[in-house]
Amino acid sequence: MQICASIAQFLAWVPFLVLLATVGSSSSSKSLLNCHPLDQHLVNPSRQLDFLRAMSSVYDYITEGKLWVVSSITDLSPPIYVFLQCREDLSVSDCRHCFNESKLELERKCSGSGGRIHSDGCFLRFDDRDFSEEFVDPRFDRAKCEETEPGFGDFWKYLDEALVNVTLKAVKNGGFGAAAVTRAEAVYALAQCWQTLDENSCRECLVNARSSLRACGGHEASAFFTGCYLKYSTHKFFDDAAEHKPDADHRNFISYRRVSRKRKAQVPSCSNFKYEILEKATESFHDSMKLGQGGAGSVYKGILPDGRIVAVKKLFFNTREWADQFFNEVNLISGVQHKNLVRLLGCSIEGPKSLLVYEYVHNRSLDQILFMKNTVHILSWKQRFNIIIGISEDFGLIRSMGTDKTQTNTGIAGTLGYLAPEYLIKGQLTEKADVYAFGVLIIEIATGKKNNAFTQGTSSVLFSVWEHFKANTLDRSIDPRLKGSFSEEEALKVLQIGLLCVQSSVELRPSMSEIVFMLKNKDSKFECPKQPPFLSASVLMPDEETRV
Repeated sequence: MQICASIAQFLAWVPFLVLLATVGSSSSSKSLLNCHPLDQHLVNPSRQLDFLRAMSSVYDYITEGKLWVVSSITDLSPPIYVFLQCREDLSVSDCRHCFNESKLELERKCSGSGGRIHSDGCFLRFDDRDFSEEFVDPRFDRAKCEETEPGFGDFWKYLDEALVNVTLKAVKNGGFGAAAVTRAEAVYALAQCWQTLDENSCRECLVNARSSLRACGGHEASAFFTGCYLKYSTHKFFDDAAEHKPDADHRNFISYRRVSRKRKAQVPSCSNFKYEILEKATESFHDSMKLGQGGAGSVYKGILPDGRIVAVKKLFFNTREWADQFFNEVNLISGVQHKNLVRLLGCSIEGPKSLLVYEYVHNRSLDQILFMKNTVHILSWKQRFNIIIGISEDFGLIRSMGTDKTQTNTGIAGTLGYLAPEYLIKGQLTEKADVYAFGVLIIEIATGKKNNAFTQGTSSVLFSVWEHFKANTLDRSIDPRLKGSFSEEEALKVLQIGLLCVQSSVELRPSMSEIVFMLKNKDSKFECPKQPPFLSASVLMPDEETRV
């Protein structure tokens, strides 16, 4: 039995509830708006729904310490890319308020192929192409000169000093800086680079913006550029706290394309644990304290001096190169907290072994329950399907940090059975590599078999399911321990979606949003898998894990 059909447009538009602020002045009154193309200021009804869909998730991603959002929807034609950057001295509520006003302005005036709006509080842009690395565009870069008295005498010297200082501070400080020169005449300046830029692009954008402001000649002016914002005034327009943002020892450019490989800045949000304390907490990593073993290392139960119980992961690799690559990834995820993620508490990187410290979870992991040999505590199909739905909605940290559609070159780490071919062969990590791993996982849940748990000379679980699919006997792949107590329609759908996810070609795999829709909607139709899974028995050996 098979349930696939031709794929169609299926993601319905979900109305976006705009939270209207009841206090505060309108930032749009001082905004600078441009639509793309330049002569297009008419709303395209069909594109407006796409626009609203693209904007719908931005609001929730604005959180304390992360006042910028990168988002994209690439299953549209043309796709939509969205970027929001708030000034880093704003509160979360002020940032959200600025976003709402900017979104409404774009929606009213130019929800066509693209548009951008600058205000003193935030920058919001959408387009049908990836613009994440742009920082200068003469068509749209503008200086706004306020009607004030012209500067005389030493004012120009103070202004130049303030603008140079704030530029240097922003470049050093991860993209944000505020400075004041308080002499005979005070000058205040604030600079903000977009977080998708590296240091060189930030510097170049601010230098160009600085030149444009120098031509204004008055006591207040703002530069609204493609990659940055720069403002000065003789009146203070930011809080004292803005001048005392942490320096580069505490903050990095949070580029979703690049992560610094300087070891000292790799885990700024990861509290350091002394190796000796963790060694003692785990009884010198004694086997009696061992909780399990994965592709990157062994996990031990540890009891800290203050009585806290933690899980300590001792990494297999300990070369400088591998540790640097691994902690770059830790740097990205260490600030993420979610109900379905085990929280990272800290690390130790100075001892003979590199260690990660996680919160201790008393319940066993999914794989321990799913792949146990006895038949006493078998997960029911309802439990399995609910787990699959939950994982599909939360799968991939990439959603939490903004979608990166580019290929990221990184070292190979993890269990072989979950690695996508493009990652395994070339070290290219994309969102579709996440999709591949998700496909393996849901096939394992449905079959009750681990993808790297097979005997040499036989096919992997993925190929076994593929062969049953081709023979129209897919129901034989479902975990026999369920003894027929399951929804055959749901189980077959899960297996077929899993096969779609593990196809060799990246382009043939669905997106996670498509997967969620297919799983949660009984009447959803989708294409049949066209390619077999990539890994074969000659590549994937029994219980083999990648190690260095």
